[in-house]
Amino acid sequence: LILVDGIEFPLEAVNPNDIESISVLKDAASSAIYGSRAANGVVLVKTKGGKKGKFTVDYNNYFGVQQATYLPNFVYDPVVFMEMRNQAQRNEGKLTVDYSDALIEEYKQGMLTDPIMYPQNNWLDIMYNNAFIMEHNMRFSGGDDKYTYSVSLGYGDQNGVLRGTDSNKYTLAVNTTAQVNSRLKIGANINAHYQIYNEPVAGVANLVEMTYKAQAFHPTYTADGRYADTFIRTPGHNIYRHPLALADEGENKHKSLRMLANLSAEYKLPFDIVYNLNVGLNKYDYLQSRFAPDVYEYQLKTNEEKRVVYNGQNTRHAYKGDKNDLAVTVFNTLSWGKKFNDAHDVKVLAGYSFESDDKTEFSAKVEGFLGNELHELNAGSSNPSVAGTSSRSVLMSYFGRVNYGYKDRYLFEGNFRYDGSSRFAKGNRWGIFPSFSAGWRLSEEEFMKDIPWIYNLKLRASWGQLGNQTIEGYWPYLTVINQNYNLSYNYGGSLAPGAAVTALVDEDITWETTSSLDIGLDLGFLNNKLSIEADYFNKKTTDIIVQLPISNILGDKTAPFENVGEMKNNGFELVANYDNLEASRDRLGFNVGFNFTYINNEVTKFQGGNSPDQLYLIREGYPYKALYGYKAIGIYQSDEEAVEHMHNNGYKPAMGNLKYEDVNNDGKLDYQDKQVLGNTIPKITYGISAGLRYKGFDLSLLFQGLGKANVFTQNEMTRLGYEYMRIAGFWRDAWTPENSGSSIPMLRYDSTW
Repeated sequence: LILVDGIEFPLEAVNPNDIESISVLKDAASSAIYGSRAANGVVLVKTKGGKKGKFTVDYNNYFGVQQATYLPNFVYDPVVFMEMRNQAQRNEGKLTVDYSDALIEEYKQGMLTDPIMYPQNNWLDIMYNNAFIMEHNMRFSGGDDKYTYSVSLGYGDQNGVLRGTDSNKYTLAVNTTAQVNSRLKIGANINAHYQIYNEPVAGVANLVEMTYKAQAFHPTYTADGRYADTFIRTPGHNIYRHPLALADEGENKHKSLRMLANLSAEYKLPFDIVYNLNVGLNKYDYLQSRFAPDVYEYQLKTNEEKRVVYNGQNTRHAYKGDKNDLAVTVFNTLSWGKKFNDAHDVKVLAGYSFESDDKTEFSAKVEGFLGNELHELNAGSSNPSVAGTSSRSVLMSYFGRVNYGYKDRYLFEGNFRYDGSSRFAKGNRWGIFPSFSAGWRLSEEEFMKDIPWIYNLKLRASWGQLGNQTIEGYWPYLTVINQNYNLSYNYGGSLAPGAAVTALVDEDITWETTSSLDIGLDLGFLNNKLSIEADYFNKKTTDIIVQLPISNILGDKTAPFENVGEMKNNGFELVANYDNLEASRDRLGFNVGFNFTYINNEVTKFQGGNSPDQLYLIREGYPYKALYGYKAIGIYQSDEEAVEHMHNNGYKPAMGNLKYEDVNNDGKLDYQDKQVLGNTIPKITYGISAGLRYKGFDLSLLFQGLGKANVFTQNEMTRLGYEYMRIAGFWRDAWTPENSGSSIPMLRYDSTW
């Protein structure tokens, strides 16, 4: 949960230059007051406000160049590509291959004399380029005893490293406070973020895919500047979606406006009671304008004309998509505090919050354009279509907090929440979530006063529960009859509307609950120049909301959301910081910090232990989504070795295939040989930071990383498949009888093994 000045708002929509501080709350007790969406922690963002004093103007800017730091390594030698593809087919025992020896020889000779007809293009170099970026920010601030203000403006211009992409953004932040009288204080904050960005017509993901699929023998332009198509024909790959045409033609413009308006008031009532009101309006408007043109490419030898297909969109068309979202938050609290006999400090808070989220979507599409010049919907003349929907969700909460402190040494806090969500049925809508914390400041004890080098020593512990209701959809408990074009049927040219239940539901779905225990130690030395925080945590989540696979017998239906499963996370965290706290700009100030976290994750309850085998395993006693499968232990060096190892297996592997561990030594590979191969959740995360300050200059360094985590990558770049039309560079080192020490299996397409 990210809160900007007390209201939920996306962090990417806040100009970093407008941020004064960021705080992270991790344990349930400290997060409890912020509501049901705080189960995974809270990030508190405070924006800059005005300060008492003279009027000031601040300006900063930066200019830079971006570049892709890592791109895949593909085989971009066209002759080597054709030879490797042929070899992979021969290794499968095929008698015919895609590229004849005559074609390969023709291409070798043509590369020497005609780079247009016989190119050797590196499409990553063509489509990825260094990109310019700049940003300007200006801030005006000031104030007096009764009124403070801050107004900032920002502008950013960013070209994309991928061709056909760019972005411009404009930001506005206004922060004002006024002390109306001795009892009333009011404030108003506005954060606005307006962005215009352009993408390829078929989208970034499609352009990247087509760029990866483009081979070195795929040309760029003909001699007269038209989009060119290769004369080489590869079975199954005769539709060449030209990356340059996808990037440079048509329109796909996105405009988005996010605005947060936050009004706050504090009024001091009799008997030391303080009333606080915080009202937030979070508005999001989005408009997409897309036009897919008619663009053609031309075969270099025959001049044959062929239309460029935009991600399956085979006709020229225009599309408009509009999304609007209005989230309203009303946060009311009454608080009271008093100190008795200079020893007993008591504080009480009670509150009520209301949050609503209204979303609407509308889109329209039309075909039948006479040319590529006009992109408006009214310029189309055929096959119009429209779609639209709306939704609303509501959260209501009653909450309270009691704090007690004795001589600033012994601290206690208790919280409770009573949360209700419209995502659940009436009988399951409300949940109660308590939390408690206690602290002992040993450094305030008399027996610690004579230890001057200890500035702070505090023991603390907390336990609490928080609920989670954030799931896809707004009525997962309600059976809905769907009616749309895809459910209709054409009878003899007459369209009969159709309706059906397309999703199963669990009417008893309710809150997911997270219980957290945290025990910590805070240390401060050398007047708090050196600070250390150490924590042990244990978090258990019950009634986890998930969608489980359902039988195909039930038809083409979406699985229901259900409360099944429990999971725990436990571990420890260490944070250490040193800052010499040098305030003078004429003297060197520096700081260094270190953080380390170890976490152990385990699924403790899921389907009674009877969960299916799958790559990302969810099963009792294992980490969540552990990698599960067969463990490769080498490569078969001969057919005889393969047959001997898999003597009971129905399908016999061959030399050059990966050799998998036969766990139970039964001579075959089945479910009993699968094992956990790694964790997808890092067990270790760490970071190191450092900074220098001197005479208005500063330098900051940040290093961060993770450990004991595994990633399984299986896609077009890691395996050979006829449909992928690309070969990653590491396949050059594939196993052969002459290269028997390789860890890469023999070249084969779509290997059964």
